[in-house]
Amino acid sequence: GTYLKIGYLLSQNPDKEVSEKLYAIGFELGVLFQIRDDYLDYIGAPQNIGKEKFLDFKMGKPRLPILLSYKYSNSNEKKILEKNFGKSEQSNTSVRHILELVTKRECIDDLKSIIKPRFEKLLKIKDEVCISAFHGYDVLENLIDLVYNESFNT
Repeated sequence: GTYLKIGYLLSQNPDKEVSEKLYAIGFELGVLFQIRDDYLDYIGAPQNIGKEKFLDFKMGKPRLPILLSYKYSNSNEKKILEKNFGKSEQSNTSVRHILELVTKRECIDDLKSIIKPRFEKLLKIKDEVCISAFHGYDVLENLIDLVYNESFNT
């Protein structure tokens, strides 16, 4: 959010209300991008995401997909997650189990229920900035569309 706000504040005659809205847009874009990155850590192809699959899990980083998986897991599934969390080496069986847990219907639905209102908020703020005659509106709109289309239209 800070980058959008500072860039705007450096322009001629910046408006305080527009700068705050740009900060909110940048913040929401950052959160949504992080959710996308966390989810792609499990379902993305390494050549497309630029990193090894399950890297966050192997490094012991409790990201949103694991928290949601844990929420919907039975006691045996929770043991699998707990046993393998933070292990740099994973057996094929463990990876398969973890992937099944992360891609459970309930987890995907929860993820979408978290994402949808954030995007709606983002679009509302974007439209308010448009009313303010912000000159970078078209660039901002393209950035939001890019994050949305590449992230969550799966």
